[in-house]
Amino acid sequence: MRRKVFVVAGMAGCLLVAACGKTKEKDTPTPTVTAAPTQEVEQGGSGITNFLFPTVEPTKAPEPTPTLRCNTKSDVIKVEEEGVLILQSEISYPVFDGIGAEGLNRQINALLDAFREEFSKQEKNAKLDYADSKKNGETFVTEHDDFFITVSGMTEELISCISVRFTDAGNPHPNFYQTGHVFQVSDGSEVTIDQYLQAYNVSAAEAAEYAAAEFLAQVNNDMDAFILDKALSEEVFALVENNHWYFSDAGVVVFANPYEIAAYEKGTFMSVIPFEKLKEGLKNK
Repeated sequence: MRRKVFVVAGMAGCLLVAACGKTKEKDTPTPTVTAAPTQEVEQGGSGITNFLFPTVEPTKAPEPTPTLRCNTKSDVIKVEEEGVLILQSEISYPVFDGIGAEGLNRQINALLDAFREEFSKQEKNAKLDYADSKKNGETFVTEHDDFFITVSGMTEELISCISVRFTDAGNPHPNFYQTGHVFQVSDGSEVTIDQYLQAYNVSAAEAAEYAAAEFLAQVNNDMDAFILDKALSEEVFALVENNHWYFSDAGVVVFANPYEIAAYEKGTFMSVIPFEKLKEGLKNK
């Protein structure tokens, strides 16, 4: 599965499995971050890898911040037809433990349920593909449909995750789709980009305009590289309003998946808006 891990890392290289995003900056002393040791998750087999999120220790804190722990669980699903492996899925996702775990786990399970619903459709299609190949006397090649949820950043109040689905089932080429999700640690409720950016007095439209300029720079300012129904900044705004953002140590990440604003060969577009830029109100964009 080396190529899948490459896709995830290549498209979301700024992810940290246990990261502390720098959000909601106020006129108070900057908190210090103590990172706990982490372990890499081994893809392709069942098992649980334990790690401890970094804890944020404010300069003036009357009480210690409760620790939120997480296990990263990995599973493999195999579908066979007449003894032939026709479809395989690798799944990796966080399981939380501690204060706020119930709401966070509920959100993770909702993402997993949505994937399983799509996977059941892929299973039916894989069986049809196998029947066609058998009828035509062709050798069937196992199809894949994988799903990974990774923690990209965390503060005392918020946790950011990114989900990536990779599949080569029923497609002329491998494809993937990613979404970002930011949750309140206290109850697991999802945070919109407008709510998140309020602390910086920046709007989602302004963030989209910043990201659109970077997307354009990635294709050497060639507008013909895009396939658009409206202005690029408006297209990006629609994406960030639909879970195409998350935060990490590097800043707020805005992205567009293949096919969404350009042809497949253009790949994924990604813009990292540094927290310093947000604190400046995105001046000098």
